[in-house]
Amino acid sequence: MCSSGTTKNSATFSIIIPTYNRPQELTDCLNSLTLLDYEKNGFEVIVVDDGSRISPEHALKTFGDRISLRLLKKKHEGPASARNAGAYQARGRFLAFTDDDCRPARNWLKELGRHLQKNPVSMVGGCVVNAISKNIYSSASHLILDIVYAHYNVNGMDPHFFCSNNMAVATDVFLSAGGFDTSYRLAGGEDREFCDRWRSIGYQMVYEPEAVIWHAHKLNLRTFCKQHKAYGCGAFLFNRSYARRGAEDSTLSYDFYTSFARHFGEATRGLPGSKVSKLVALMCLWQLANTVGFTSEMIKYFLGRQRIR
Repeated sequence: MCSSGTTKNSATFSIIIPTYNRPQELTDCLNSLTLLDYEKNGFEVIVVDDGSRISPEHALKTFGDRISLRLLKKKHEGPASARNAGAYQARGRFLAFTDDDCRPARNWLKELGRHLQKNPVSMVGGCVVNAISKNIYSSASHLILDIVYAHYNVNGMDPHFFCSNNMAVATDVFLSAGGFDTSYRLAGGEDREFCDRWRSIGYQMVYEPEAVIWHAHKLNLRTFCKQHKAYGCGAFLFNRSYARRGAEDSTLSYDFYTSFARHFGEATRGLPGSKVSKLVALMCLWQLANTVGFTSEMIKYFLGRQRIR
């Protein structure tokens, strides 16, 4: 892994961005960070190239004199490993995680920092908004996320889940908690596992809806299925880690599915009937892809155990 190193804790925030073969999205993300309403010397940006075939170096060249920016390069091991690599090299007191296809709002760091300054031993998560609402696949994927947030964060004072593209923690606390679980080599589930482990240690989570990032993840039918298959793989891995902590099987959350219809109805109220029909079809496809991913990961796990025996 390539990196540059200097004294730690020279900034308030280290913004960690894993990237993989998306130079244009990364450029848009970095542009938004130059507009943050935050002291320029108060944050650094660490881009972690997770073994891209398309090097992001060219995309970073124009930002050198606008923000404090570093590039780390590593072999392809997934976003969990990439985020950890950035955290290990961070100079800031706090870590703010986002993704290369995200555009934080101007007040994003201020809102995250407001909570962390008061309670450094907490995780702060913000609001994720779909930036490409005309893309039906992206809209469906964000609708699923909105429903997941509505379910797991029903008590705003005691949230249970934040996406890894909009969360912030103290650097030393993140490292002492073990960071993200690098056995999650795909994007999906590593944030859920980290949030669950964070709570099991006894740390607090705080939701700040004013800390907004705009998520511009362009999807089509193939990539929608691929994404939710990966989430299914992550669900199986989460179930295994959850069981290792002595808890019950949490994968089949029946109360989630019983409340799903209500949340779906609330989220789609006022939309044209044709769009609602498409979203219903994609909800079914989501469940199918998720099941395929979960089952394939389960088979891989049990075949591995057979080989060990």
